[in-house]
Amino acid sequence: MSGASLIWVLDDDAETRDYITLVAESAGYRVRTFVTMQRLLREADPPGLACVVADAHLQGAEGVGVAHELVRRHLTTAVVMTIGYASVPAVVELMRAGAFDVVEKPLSAERLSRVLRRASAWCEARRASQRSVTETQSSYAQLTRREREVLDMVIGGLTSRDIAKSLALCERSVEIYRSRIKKKMRTRNAADLVRLMQVLRGGSAPMCLPRESKGRGV
Repeated sequence: MSGASLIWVLDDDAETRDYITLVAESAGYRVRTFVTMQRLLREADPPGLACVVADAHLQGAEGVGVAHELVRRHLTTAVVMTIGYASVPAVVELMRAGAFDVVEKPLSAERLSRVLRRASAWCEARRASQRSVTETQSSYAQLTRREREVLDMVIGGLTSRDIAKSLALCERSVEIYRSRIKKKMRTRNAADLVRLMQVLRGGSAPMCLPRESKGRGV
């Protein structure tokens, strides 16, 4: 995994840039370095960018502002901040600004390597989650208005008989709608539907496992 991952290093100290580069490359990462925030922000995110390691005290910049801007611009990339003195208030402030982690200087190769591995894994999981949301949104967009009504009732725990009565349909029609929903959403059963809709809605909607899902698919 790390062999394909790219690390961006933002630090105005050449010795620090060289050290982080050495540690990262030794761990199997590709590295690109930047001296100024402005230069980094002019770059588009390349494929495989897993982490940005940035100095919290860049010349002419303020640490929290650096963290905020990097997090805003690199929503699926972990931002690791390095700092000369990691006081509790400073670390808390940087974490609240969205930093994935804060590493105190002088940098330990072992600690830095560990943080890079965690950051890379987090980034991969975050992007996989976003891909899942995008795919679910695309599938959901294919549903008709009536299919969405039936879907909402299915994930709300209603049986086909209940749905038919609520929508003034025959039970056979509801079963046909459920079959179409399963095909369009690419699910095997109602439990899969519940999980997909939780992804789509961020887990905010109350959802129940339909009583008739056991042994009957969707």
